[in-house]
Amino acid sequence: MESLIEVNNLSFKYENNSKNSLKGINLEINKGEVILLLGPSGSGKSTLALALNGIIPHTIPGKMNGTVSFQGQDNNQTPVYEITQKIGIVFQDPEAQFVSLNVEEELVFGMENLCYSTEEMEEKIIDSLKKVDMLDYRYRNVYSLSGEKNRKYYWLH
Repeated sequence: MESLIEVNNLSFKYENNSKNSLKGINLEINKGEVILLLGPSGSGKSTLALALNGIIPHTIPGKMNGTVSFQGQDNNQTPVYEITQKIGIVFQDPEAQFVSLNVEEELVFGMENLCYSTEEMEEKIIDSLKKVDMLDYRYRNVYSLSGEKNRKYYWLH
């Protein structure tokens, strides 16, 4: 099988914390596999997810030992904006991840971080919303969407 993600002896301790959140983690995820991270609150699931997509060590301060690689590239040596284009995280409460109040601004946020031009963003917004039959909802408040009756909703990416 083709290895996509390899974690070797990964340990991580958040800054100003005396205890490791991760210690000696070894993991290989192959193409086509579906993996479930399961454990009690505080067991390191979110910390591992943040290490897999490069937020740790690039953005969150702390002490990391070991390696995480995606398709053979060491996440420690790869810019986080490159990693997060391929590995994303959806946390337990998706609503807590909204950064804007309306649908268009929510879509624009990610594209701005990827340095898309205004013209590219406009095209992608329209195309994405048409694909999920939500063009009429472009300027709606994101929190008003789930209350619609008889409406199908899809995650946009």
